Amino acid sequence: TTRLFVDLPDDLFYCILCFVACPTDRAPFLYQSIFPTCKKIYHSLHQNEKRTNLWALMLGLEYGGISSPIRGSNEGSPNRRISKRQRIFSLRDRLNARKEIQTAHDILCDRTDDAHESLAKILESPKTPLSLARLRRAFSDASKAPQVRVNRRSQWGRTFLVECCAANYVAEAVILRCVRELVERHSADPNVMTCGENPDADRTPIFFAIARVMPSVVKYLIAEAKACVKISVTGRFRLVSDPKKSFHGTFTPAQFARQLKKVELHQKEAKLSCGEKLHPYYLNRLDVIIRLLSDVESKEKNNN
Repeated sequence: TTRLFVDLPDDLFYCILCFVACPTDRAPFLYQSIFPTCKKIYHSLHQNEKRTNLWALMLGLEYGGISSPIRGSNEGSPNRRISKRQRIFSLRDRLNARKEIQTAHDILCDRTDDAHESLAKILESPKTPLSLARLRRAFSDASKAPQVRVNRRSQWGRTFLVECCAANYVAEAVILRCVRELVERHSADPNVMTCGENPDADRTPIFFAIARVMPSVVKYLIAEAKACVKISVTGRFRLVSDPKKSFHGTFTPAQFARQLKKVELHQKEAKLSCGEKLHPYYLNRLDVIIRLLSDVESKEKNNN
């Protein structure tokens, strides 16, 4: 298998990378997951100056550098010869592509951190609730180019998708529009978990959508964004009706929704016994979410 990847042409190798990692995550994937486990692939791709097309492709398609690798002839006109001067400069560009990717990646990370900070300023105040326009403005304020690493976590351990799903002072329809924007325009990954939610559980965006009782967002994450419903998370989860109270356990999204309803019903009975009234609206919406997740579970069992 290692020999296959070593001998694989650069353009085909890049096509494989497209299936295993998102744009701007492919270079880190090589350095963090592939190179440490296989020295032959590392020497072939990192130290072999003849294998430069992969880095040129990555730079051009993901970081806006070289548009396409030149292979010694003009791809648009096969019969047209390329000059010696063009060959020298194109080779120089390809040799520098890997270094340029490192520089471009650092700049991109800085842009993303700026976008996180801009979005945080929007979300922390009820006077500026989340909206699609404000989300786009956070991205444009972060850099003159619209490109950011959308799946990069902030210093608080959350992705843009999680921040939108957890936003306060905003209607579900607005959150859905922002989630669609992140997934469809920026290729946000709905399966990236938070990091550092202590004492609460680290989890994926769908858990936030369930906890906030947003059926339309849960439906979109499952049907369109392809969120994983088999993932299990362990830790503490806060109640919808009373954030001061929580429960612990290990749950898939469906199990989490069912447990949330069970605990919320117990809370409802306790409040009713004290003479308090609890509106059943969010429980009805939680039932919708449970049906959605149960249908997905049934379909997966039938497929297996």
